[in-house]
Amino acid sequence: MATGYISVEPMTLEEVIELAEAQGYTVTVEPGTPTSINLLSEDERYGCYGMSEEVGLDGETHIGSMGNPKLDGLEMAVEGSEDYVAICGED
Repeated sequence: MATGYISVEPMTLEEVIELAEAQGYTVTVEPGTPTSINLLSEDERYGCYGMSEEVGLDGETHIGSMGNPKLDGLEMAVEGSEDYVAICGED
């Protein structure tokens, strides 16, 4: 079963794309509702699929994903952690 993650700080897909491309990741955009992106590192060691914008309990836009893309400048909270629960609430 995949583990959910949420960005600790508010962030948009556009900002994640900029970070990822600057760090050598390949970015693909999946059209739909919601729009999502997939990332693959240059050395193919790290990938993250299905990243999309989510509105947190704070009313801000965060990035949700089913993996940690390991991008510098993007801190992710893992499902069940204190930060995750503060942003997303309990399941």
